[in-house]
Amino acid sequence: RTSNEVPAGGLGVFDHPFFLLLNVAVGGNWPGAPDGTTVFPQSLAFSSTSTGTIGTPITLNAVSSVGLTPVTYSLISGSATLAGNVLTPTGAGSITVRASQAGSFQYLAATADHVISVQGTQTIAFTAPSASIDQAVTLTATASSGLPVTFSIVSGDATLSGNTLTPRSAGTLVIRASQAGSTTVAPASAEATVTVAKAAQSIS
Repeated sequence: RTSNEVPAGGLGVFDHPFFLLLNVAVGGNWPGAPDGTTVFPQSLAFSSTSTGTIGTPITLNAVSSVGLTPVTYSLISGSATLAGNVLTPTGAGSITVRASQAGSFQYLAATADHVISVQGTQTIAFTAPSASIDQAVTLTATASSGLPVTFSIVSGDATLSGNTLTPRSAGTLVIRASQAGSTTVAPASAEATVTVAKAAQSIS
């Protein structure tokens, strides 16, 4: 029925939920039933990491959906060196690599691109200060990236407020300096051991 033929207040045939089933089959009149000369498609899927750091090699791995080998790799863009399936980033930013499989008499050739986001590295210079019981000391550490550093107590008896450390008993403290990183620099941390001297006493 057309909309003009539906009575007032009535429903047309498509005015309610319905399902559409689509069947896809190989064969038929076009291009015909498959035979020994029929060539089928394949796809490639990467299982490699999508992040990396400068100077750290990454092993690329892409697999054919039909199990064909070998899969070869090429560098499309970005700062890196590529030897076989080993990619070594040489600069921060995005790197695009391509996996290729040449196909066979039965399967078409296939390619797939993979993007890896590369961060630079940084180091933290952190020297342990001298400390005594109940005497506040200021912790100082510097990240090579110039980004701000935070501190935390790994072990030992002390309080920490920002970069101010106050030991509460003699012994050793392990303090960690951390830099959380950014979109272009990977996180980093460094630890230092603080030896806490006993408090001086006087006899009168």
